Amino acid sequence: MSMAVPLICLACLSPNLKRLLRKTICSTAISDGGYDPKGRVYADGKQSGEQISISTSEVPLAAYRLRDNYRRVLINVMSVSAFSQSGGNFVLRVYHIPAPAVDPLTGGTWRDVNASYSAVEINTTPTAVTLTNSVKVDEIYVVNQSRNSFAGTDDRFGLQLTSDIQGNTDVVVITGETFSGTVNNVSAASQWQEFE
Repeated sequence: MSMAVPLICLACLSPNLKRLLRKTICSTAISDGGYDPKGRVYADGKQSGEQISISTSEVPLAAYRLRDNYRRVLINVMSVSAFSQSGGNFVLRVYHIPAPAVDPLTGGTWRDVNASYSAVEINTTPTAVTLTNSVKVDEIYVVNQSRNSFAGTDDRFGLQLTSDIQGNTDVVVITGETFSGTVNNVSAASQWQEFE
């Protein structure tokens, strides 16, 4: 690890002109070690046995939201990825739905990502999604993938997940859709960093 510590000093004479005084005006320490002391990193997605088939109608693969008793969290999405056992061409989309009054997902169960530390919970088995008032924040094209293929992106983007005064929380949804035909056994996952 290298360390750069630029200092700006002011040299001035003391009132009785007998001593030279040095006063530090400002200083900075910069590390290029890559360590960021803020925010834990999490990764979660569909578990073994939760894969689904996708076709030309957009379907939810996984969704994230704030846990109860949390009001806000900034998440830095580090990657979104998919795995398909059958291969094929499809598109993954990431949507941000601001504080819907009704859960936009049908089916599935919400579970904690990490009950001790994470402010986020996940639903990896939704069967449908309503994208009313949603904002598309990312789109990943998976083209010409062979059997047992992995595809993903390391696009980074930040999202502020909040809870309104009535307790409605923002929802982030990863969806999948094919260009034509069906792609079988698709899983999706995401990696993110949380800043409370």
